[in-house]
Amino acid sequence: MNMLSSAARRAAAGALLALALVAPGAYGHHPVEDHGVAVAAQAPANAPEETHRGIVRDLTIEDRVAGMTFRYLGLDLADGKVLSLRGEGLAALSAGMQIQATGQRDGAVLFVSGWHPAAAFGSHPAPSMPKTSASVSGKLLVLHSDDFDTGRSEYLYEVEGRDGALTRVKLGVVADALHPGMQVSVDGLVSDDGTALEASRITIHTLAKSAQERAAVAKAVTNNSVLFILIKFTDSPSTTLTQAQVQTATAGGPGSGSVAEYYKEASYGQQLMNVTVTPWLASTSATPANCNFTSMGSLANTAATNAGYNPNSYNFIVYVFPRVSSCGWSGLAYVGYPHKAWINGNNSVQVYTHEMGHNFGLLHAASIRCTGGYVGSGCSSSEYGDPFDTMGNQRAMHFNAVQKDLLGWFAPTAVATHTAGTATYVLTPMSVAGGSLYGVST
Repeated sequence: MNMLSSAARRAAAGALLALALVAPGAYGHHPVEDHGVAVAAQAPANAPEETHRGIVRDLTIEDRVAGMTFRYLGLDLADGKVLSLRGEGLAALSAGMQIQATGQRDGAVLFVSGWHPAAAFGSHPAPSMPKTSASVSGKLLVLHSDDFDTGRSEYLYEVEGRDGALTRVKLGVVADALHPGMQVSVDGLVSDDGTALEASRITIHTLAKSAQERAAVAKAVTNNSVLFILIKFTDSPSTTLTQAQVQTATAGGPGSGSVAEYYKEASYGQQLMNVTVTPWLASTSATPANCNFTSMGSLANTAATNAGYNPNSYNFIVYVFPRVSSCGWSGLAYVGYPHKAWINGNNSVQVYTHEMGHNFGLLHAASIRCTGGYVGSGCSSSEYGDPFDTMGNQRAMHFNAVQKDLLGWFAPTAVATHTAGTATYVLTPMSVAGGSLYGVST
């Protein structure tokens, strides 16, 4: 497995501790259970100004548990993409307005410095507003797509009804009040193509199970079964990737750096995986249009069932298929539940462990760089920037202390609590098992 030297690991641990003590709210590691969707407080200092035209989307979230209501604004662009709007002077915006907004962008968030009405969209037709009202209730599901080549990612949302039916929900914003597993009601308008519900109001009825509740039952050796389904569609391009290569990358033994060995080592032997890899299975259907990953998964499940496998009997399912250019991502996974992931045309241990990390409920391991070497002004952030964590975008390395604690891989005494004053803590490197102290919380 590609690990740092012991000295480098100690330096990295010290740097993370310093960041936590100086700025506990800084834009860094954001586990989904505690922070929902991580959103920076301001645009990176070095981000250039951009101008975008589109239709305003307005989302109200009523949290009946906390007794609070939130309003989020987004900009629906002519190419179908959506930017979440943050900044001053946006209160006058309302749903359906056509505007031109200028600001600095951080991922899918535009920090607006100014805007004005825009009656036309140049050579691009204005996106049309959906027409039919609808509502749906159930468990909120969150997916995360990762385009590692460009360093871009996107959140996708679904509601799972009591009958198991899935409804795609388009928010048009980045809503950090939402968490996977919440029981919600969504009101909105059916999209023009009939495939999704454009949300205008979401009511939160109950919260998801907390990280502490999950960790309380997770501190024991767990052996999960994982099915990797290799699926080809009738129009799939040819691929040189073999079942044996996927088997080595996912289930190889000690020293192989495989997915199973990664989780065994990173969890200190507590998270074991029993991996099954199918041969390439042939679907009788063409690749679903518009990167419909749900249909891809259904077709793959059918092909696997016909080949003698029972997908429902596995704890995790990972779908691997020849590259589909319309998807625009390397990997896609549900955050927390259900344990399903999609891999777009590669056989990378980093991609596998990253997407399965989302399945375990984790978000990205980010980084922050500031002029002068301290957290303050002149800082820029990178969503995938942590080079010491597989939830970054470089190599399959150990999860950070916050993530491991959420997964229940630390004993309660392995994380100290710093309340006030000055203290010295000696941390065990994250990759060394049996340590007495791995992190400090403030």
